[in-house]
Order: sequence, then structure tokens, then C-alpha cells
Amino acid sequence: SFAQTILHIRQQYGVEGIGGLCLLGLSSNHSYSEALIEKGYGRIPLAFKYKTPILYDRFERAVQRAKNKKAGIWSDAGIRECFLSDKKK
Repeated sequence: SFAQTILHIRQQYGVEGIGGLCLLGLSSNHSYSEALIEKGYGRIPLAFKYKTPILYDRFERAVQRAKNKKAGIWSDAGIRECFLSDKKK
């Protein structure tokens, strides 16, 4: 449902290539991936930091905005533990 609220039919989007990845650009000058992270709907895999440092910095800023707003997975410690735990079950 998040995609339906942010992506619109007949709206133009830009595509940006960084480090071999293609990002869907939104009118807010952020990528769709950054928007998902900022809303607390996603996280950054740890290994990503070393593969694409420029993009990692952009995503890290989105994480900080999500944490500041207590959005999505940042809203509750129990939810955060479920999604961010690296423990094997």
C-alpha cells in the first residue's frame, strides 16, 4: 500500500545508476528505496556499507530520519528486535 501512496500512474520518474544498482527516483530527490527506509519499512544490510559507500550514506541519512520520527520498525523496541536481529533462529 505504501507504493500506491507514493507512486502514481502517468507520473514521470527518473532512474539513477549507482554502483551497479538502478534506483527509481522520486520527485522528492530521493529514491524509492530511501523513501521505504525513511518510513521505517526497510533496513540497510550491513554488507551494503562496503559495496556501495555513497549509496550507503544516503540510506543511513534516511535511517536517521526514520529513527527521529520513530517511524515503522523504529517505533517499538519489540518490532525492531524482530527485524534487526542478526541472531540465527
